[in-house]
Amino acid sequence: PLRYFQRPDAKYVTLDPTRTALSGFGGTLIGGKVGSGHLQYIAGVTIRSPGLELNDMGYLRNADSIMQFIWANYRIWKPVSIFRQFSFNFNQWRGWNFGGEGTMAGGNIQFNGQFKNYWTLSTGINHNARSLSDSALRGGPALIYPGAWGIHVRVGTDSRKKIRLSANWSNNVREEMDSHRNSYNFGLSFNPSNAIAVMVQPVLSLNENDMQYVAKIDFGQDNRYVFARINQKTFALTFRLNLSLSPDLSIQLYGQPFVSAGSYSNFKHITEPRAAAYIDRYHGYSGTEITLDELNGLYNIDENQDGVMDYNFSNPDFNFIQFRSNLVLRWEYKPGSSLFLVWSQGRTGYLPNNDFAFMDNMQDLFQVHPHNVFLIKFSYGFNL
Repeated sequence: PLRYFQRPDAKYVTLDPTRTALSGFGGTLIGGKVGSGHLQYIAGVTIRSPGLELNDMGYLRNADSIMQFIWANYRIWKPVSIFRQFSFNFNQWRGWNFGGEGTMAGGNIQFNGQFKNYWTLSTGINHNARSLSDSALRGGPALIYPGAWGIHVRVGTDSRKKIRLSANWSNNVREEMDSHRNSYNFGLSFNPSNAIAVMVQPVLSLNENDMQYVAKIDFGQDNRYVFARINQKTFALTFRLNLSLSPDLSIQLYGQPFVSAGSYSNFKHITEPRAAAYIDRYHGYSGTEITLDELNGLYNIDENQDGVMDYNFSNPDFNFIQFRSNLVLRWEYKPGSSLFLVWSQGRTGYLPNNDFAFMDNMQDLFQVHPHNVFLIKFSYGFNL
C-alpha cells in the first residue's frame, strides 16, 4: 500500500513480481530561523523515492513523494489587551510524485493565545486544494479528490489549577461533494495532590463521506472500483490514573472503550478517475442495477439489467466495539532497577446491526469474552 507500482497510469515505474528487495533514497532538507525574536520561519523539502523501504527499521507512511513546505510564526510574549501572550503561524505545502504530477497543495493560518487569567485559546483554518491520490483505488489509476476546508477551535482552563478542563471542536468540509466530518473532544484533568493524577477524555466523531472505498471487483476485462457514501459515528472514552504510593512505588491505569458504527448508501463505481467534474468520475448504481440480499449479506449488481447478476460484494455496514486497558504496578527496588507487574485486557466484537446506540453498545461490549494478558518484567542495573 505504500507504492502501487502496478497502477496503469504510472509510466515512470514498472512492476517486477520476481523482485525480492527494493532500493531507494530519501531525505529532508530544512533551513530557517528559530529561537530568539518575534519572527520564526522554516522552509524545507522532503523526498521519498518510489523504491524507498524503511519499515524494517522504522515507519514509512508513503513513498513516491516530493513535498515542499514553509512555516512562519510571529509571537508576542508581552501582555497586550486581554492576552498575556499570543502567536500567529502560517503553513504552506505542495507535493508531487516522481512522475512530475502535482498530488497535493494547501495551507493554513493558526492563532494560539493565553489570556491574562491563564486560560488558552487556539483556532485555525486550513484549505487543501484538489488532490491526486495514487492509493485510493488500491492499485488502480490515480483518483482526483475534491479540495477541503477545515476549522478548529480549542479552549483550555488554567493549567496551574488542580482541576483543568479543555474543549476542542473541528470541522472538515469537502468541496464539490457533500462530505463533512465533525469532531468533539473534551478533557478533564484532576490533580488532588502531587501523588494522584486523573484524566478523562471523551471524543465523538460524526463522519459523512460520499467517496468511501468498498471493494475492487474483476468484471470481464475491466475492474470495478466500488465506492459508497458512509455515515459513521464513533465514540471513544479514554481514562488514565497515575498513583504514586511512594517515590519508588507507583500504579498506572489506562482504559478506553471504543464504539464505531457505519452504514453505506449511494453505491457507485469509478469510471473516469481524472475527470474535471466530480460527478463525471463515477457511475451511480440505479435502483434496478443494485439489490440487497439480506439473507447472505450481499449486494448483487446487474449492470446491463438483463436479469442476470454480473457481480456482487459484501454488505459493508458495520458496528464495531472494542475495549483496551492496562494496569501497571512499578516498583523501583533500587536506583536503576525495577519490577513491573502488568495486567492487560482486551475485548473486541462486532454487532449484527449498524445502529449507533452508545449505552446499548457499552452493555454489549462488556459482555464480549475478554482476552487477558499478565506480564512480569524484571530489570537489574549493575554498578560498574
